[in-house]
Amino acid sequence: MKLHLGCGDVKLPGFVNVDIRPEVHPDVVSDISKLSKFRDNTAEIIYLCHGLEHFRYYEVPAMLVEYKRVLVDGGDLYLAVPDFGAMASEYVFGMIELNTVKAALCGGQEYGENTHYSLWDRGLLTKYLREAGFIQVRTYEPQALLPKGVRDYSTFAIGGVLMSLNLRAS
Repeated sequence: MKLHLGCGDVKLPGFVNVDIRPEVHPDVVSDISKLSKFRDNTAEIIYLCHGLEHFRYYEVPAMLVEYKRVLVDGGDLYLAVPDFGAMASEYVFGMIELNTVKAALCGGQEYGENTHYSLWDRGLLTKYLREAGFIQVRTYEPQALLPKGVRDYSTFAIGGVLMSLNLRAS
């Protein structure tokens, strides 16, 4: 089984698409911070694209432990989050305006769940993943995971610079 958590309008074929909002018609309606609908050691892959930032820092450790519980031994967690370091650097050097990345930093805020509570860079996210029991943490190319022709926020770039931090943990 492959889980796509927080799928929104992007449904991945071959994945069980999970979202808290029934109006986006996921395969499973569920809070992605608690995977109680899924048994231990049942998912080969868990994919969460630009969803972790919708949770407060104190909520994240339990979520990552929960994801680890559902993954089979040797399974992979693929996370994509807005890359604060990349955005901050481009902003500081005048390459982008704040208005260009405000939704990536704060959420679109057009519905209740679309607010961001946390910012991430590689060091901080790696720390949280290791504390949750993940051993190997490395970057991944979104197109190696996504079906051909599918794009989501993991591929978000401005001026050719990727604004998404994409980490694979096992």
